[in-house]
Amino acid sequence: MIQRAKRCRSERGAALVEFALVSLVLYLLLAGTIEFGRLVFGASALQDVARVAARELAVAPLRANVTFEYALSCDPTSDPNCLVDLKRRVFDPACLVVDLTDPAVAADPDGYFAAMPVVNRSLRTLMISEPSRPNLLRYPGALLTDDAGAQCSAAGPGGAAGPTGNRYGDPAGHSCIAVTGPVDRAITVETGSSDRVANMRVFAAAALDLLAQSLASSPAARS
Repeated sequence: MIQRAKRCRSERGAALVEFALVSLVLYLLLAGTIEFGRLVFGASALQDVARVAARELAVAPLRANVTFEYALSCDPTSDPNCLVDLKRRVFDPACLVVDLTDPAVAADPDGYFAAMPVVNRSLRTLMISEPSRPNLLRYPGALLTDDAGAQCSAAGPGGAAGPTGNRYGDPAGHSCIAVTGPVDRAITVETGSSDRVANMRVFAAAALDLLAQSLASSPAARS
């Protein structure tokens, strides 16, 4: 009986050792599978981003002799050789790190990301956060600090719809709407309110009303 009990305990100990060895291999395989899936997802997302960037650059009005670095940094308001603001339209390096506690982001994160350039918007699925800095969302490899102090070009919820007004000094609730074509019309809408959602509804209604008026007064409608 004593020998049988010792043999049972020995078999149980051997089973535990075997399980520990096998489970280690299984855990490594599981971790490798998850990591490989992340790599495939990241590669697919980057391919989509590359297609988006190529399409935007193909239709952007760029001079043939400019470099991509120059096109991303030039200012069309002060440089006659700069035909388009690619930083606001295609890619802004300052948008690779997003502070989720920033008032311009915290009020409406989805709206902030929707206002980003197209490449930055497409990179959102690849952005990560760290336990030590949960308030920061960044693209892997992006620097957390920028000596130049550049700000992301996304308008976000700090735009003219509210609640803080836009970067040009216009108060919340201020918008300029224009229609061009056979009939050119432009209006300025000022609600005097900082309610972002209500202002967006007013702006949308005013834009549709202006479009309807322009279509009704066009030569084609009168003939």
